[in-house]
Amino acid sequence: MKTNNYFRIFIQRIIILAIIGLTVWLYGCKKESNSSNFVYPNFIDPNLFGTWRSNGNDVLAFKDNNVFLDSLYGCGVLTYVFRGHYIVKDGFIQLDDINVTYFIYSSDTSLATYNYFSPTLKIYQLSKDQLILTPTMIMSKKSANKDTLSGSWSTNLLVAAFDAWQNPHFVNGNDLREYSFFQDSVLVNHILHYGNVYDKYQGSLPYIYVTADSIRMGYSPFDSYKIAFSNNLLYLMSKNEIYQKVK
Repeated sequence: MKTNNYFRIFIQRIIILAIIGLTVWLYGCKKESNSSNFVYPNFIDPNLFGTWRSNGNDVLAFKDNNVFLDSLYGCGVLTYVFRGHYIVKDGFIQLDDINVTYFIYSSDTSLATYNYFSPTLKIYQLSKDQLILTPTMIMSKKSANKDTLSGSWSTNLLVAAFDAWQNPHFVNGNDLREYSFFQDSVLVNHILHYGNVYDKYQGSLPYIYVTADSIRMGYSPFDSYKIAFSNNLLYLMSKNEIYQKVK
């Protein structure tokens, strides 16, 4: 009888340990499943994945591992390819980690060229066959009254450059831009940050309101922007870019 009691206690302990082990295993599986949500901060429409061609000569490819490729063709010849990472957040595609490969320049040329990218692209429309993107500069203000255009705003653009003054010649980085909007002109403070040589530029550009929520900036041909304010930020949205899915 005593032996049977020991046996029953042994069996009970085995069952308790089995239940504890099963609970820990299930919790671990749940935790591991939840951790996978951190791969993509927001849901990415699977229609975005694939290769897209614009009406011009631009080809965009979005991979399901957060890698994107941006290729530009001139007269049917591949001129450069930009590669980097992207995330989709609140209806915007955010680009980062830009690297560029040029196919039209050699290291002994004295030419220099710069390509600027807005790191944020608004998804205006997306279907299985068509993608419409709106390049958007999201700017922060240094002063009060953040829901009005007047005052000083700043933003970072992505820059990729072939520059014979740099070593190596093919470099990329950030371009800090500051805009001070006054009544009749816009003052541009422009600081290049890439490679090991920095450049500073300050100049004046005109701007004019077209409607209450849009402006034209610069000299003819003007750059046109739609204006929107949200969460103390200024959104300057350029012309929509239309892409078709490559079959």
